Amino acid sequence: MKNHYLDTGIGRMIEIDGKDYFYFSGTSYLGMAQDIDFLDILANNLFEFGANHGQSRNNNIRLRVFEEFEESFAFAANSPDAAVFSSGYLAGIAASKSLIEDADEVWITPDAHAASFLRAIKLLLN
Repeated sequence: MKNHYLDTGIGRMIEIDGKDYFYFSGTSYLGMAQDIDFLDILANNLFEFGANHGQSRNNNIRLRVFEEFEESFAFAANSPDAAVFSSGYLAGIAASKSLIEDADEVWITPDAHAASFLRAIKLLLN
């Protein structure tokens, strides 16, 4: 996969080699990191909860906001449950980990998300 480097914040659209593309990836999905309403909510929550809760799901002390958000997300999606991850990398690992055991074969496309590719290699090596 070819890397592309930008000199600005990632918005809803990005320009690569003179052509505009919708940005459907990373931690600024469709320019969320540049959205003023999102930034206001983020700033308020940073003051309330702090800046880092990276392992909150594995700790014995947890922030209730994560479970509340997943319940709200599941309700909005008309789903009985939801699991929301902080990155596509973690989502890819979880998806491959939960689905791989029932697969007879695993095919990874050349530009697949790195999480899927790395997980497939690890499984093939074991």
